[in-house]
Amino acid sequence: MLEHIKKDAVIYHDGEKFKDVFIDIIKRFPEESFYFLDLKALQRRVVLMKDFFLPKNSNSEIAYAMKANPQKNVLDTVYQEGIHTFDCASIGEIRRIKTLEKVHGNTSIVYNNPIRKRKNIREALKLGVRHFTVDTKNEVKKILEECDNTNSLEIAVRLAITNNGAAINLSSKFGVGKKEVMEIIEYIKANTNTSIGLSTHVGSQNEDMKAYEKSIKHMVDIAKKTKTKLKSMNIGGGIPVWPEKNRKENEDWLINSLKSASSILERETKDIMEDSSRLIIEPGRSVAGPTVDLIVDIISVAQKTDTNNNLVTCVYMDDGVFTSFMDSALHRWKYPVKVISNNFEIIGGEKTTTWLFGRTCDSGDRLYNCQLPNVSSQNFSVTPSHEMRETA
Repeated sequence: MLEHIKKDAVIYHDGEKFKDVFIDIIKRFPEESFYFLDLKALQRRVVLMKDFFLPKNSNSEIAYAMKANPQKNVLDTVYQEGIHTFDCASIGEIRRIKTLEKVHGNTSIVYNNPIRKRKNIREALKLGVRHFTVDTKNEVKKILEECDNTNSLEIAVRLAITNNGAAINLSSKFGVGKKEVMEIIEYIKANTNTSIGLSTHVGSQNEDMKAYEKSIKHMVDIAKKTKTKLKSMNIGGGIPVWPEKNRKENEDWLINSLKSASSILERETKDIMEDSSRLIIEPGRSVAGPTVDLIVDIISVAQKTDTNNNLVTCVYMDDGVFTSFMDSALHRWKYPVKVISNNFEIIGGEKTTTWLFGRTCDSGDRLYNCQLPNVSSQNFSVTPSHEMRETA
């Protein structure tokens, strides 16, 4: 039996004998809830990224979006498997990567949050960060004013795009239209000799394979119209992970997305990039998402009537919308839920309407309704990273 690590309620394992790992942990820590993180599955996702994103292009770069999972063991594994560039959205994330660097060696950071406090710009520069993403002239001005040697900088301008195939539209908050992007590029050229890049994001959980092609062609058009040789082109992330689908289905979508994006980049970017440029993809959820199973203790179960006088089962779990299920509250996502015993046996039988609630007294701590079999407070609910972890 491998040695388990209980830290921050995360259990790291190597994917082997997952059932035995679960039973061991539940016996040692009854009435607790855990994330089970499969390090072998994480390694495989990184390998797939490297194998299928511009595998023969020396300018390709994979930047792990660490906000997806910033756990130390995750960052260690990602680095050891060959991803040394990190997409950071905060100064705290940058500090964590600089700590990682002391253990493993050199890293590269792309500071992609388009808005920053001046003190964070100063600290990032002091820590060696030179790549900043912006979507306003004001942010460019702040960076230039805080940097002593602007020639060492690379400023990427973020393009907003429309994509109805994404579950979350990330351009609703950051990014600007093509006209504004070109104006910012001209502003940069007029005020500094810094290198220029372009950045965009097709949105989270993107299901439109053509979205990458559209966004890349928009960026190519901007570069040509402004007569700019780009230091970097960042196509963002967005490759979906579906918990209800099996491993092969998720991997097939990942591979096809990477192949599609790579083909378009190879074809469209030949004449617009500098010699030592970078073609960047920044996966987060698509790397870390399929590696984690959430197993939650059920605190209480009650039978109540709804407003139509129908009997429903109310399940109160040791988690909720303020912690692991935030996406359920913000985006109305419904994760697949299974019920298991402490011996890791899946509870079957006739299913009834079940309301899932979190552990707090806040009435807003309600997840969603689903169909579940008979549940008791002796059971655990499982939100798996796949239909059920195949090693179970």
